[in-house]
Amino acid sequence: MQKYKSKIDWWVIIVLTGSSLLLLTLVYSHFDSQNLHANIIFSVLLSSLALVVWLPIPTTYYVVDGEILKIHSIFLKWEIPLNSIEKIEETSDSLSAPALSLDRIRIEYKKDGIHESIMVSPRNKTEFIKKIS
Repeated sequence: MQKYKSKIDWWVIIVLTGSSLLLLTLVYSHFDSQNLHANIIFSVLLSSLALVVWLPIPTTYYVVDGEILKIHSIFLKWEIPLNSIEKIEETSDSLSAPALSLDRIRIEYKKDGIHESIMVSPRNKTEFIKKIS
């Protein structure tokens, strides 16, 4: 079993940092000294949301386990049999995908007779492509 972490672009870090700072700024700008209970609830909710924004970083990875490619991102999971892969190509497509970089690989495969594709962004693309080919 081989695990590959997602490559992370600099702009992803900037977006996540900016989002977190914006949420934390909202917490402090709406602080009302008259209503401590509401302040605590509001602070906990928005601070938790600021942490959730970072969830893709540790949860986006790819595992080649025997003859199966397993793709994980947050709470989403895909399993692709390696023998169903029809085409592998490098891309910088910006469509939504379980990838934290625009330096991506598009994997085209057949599932239940239907052509599907998914994009991933492993840190070591060359090794990853060899492993799933």
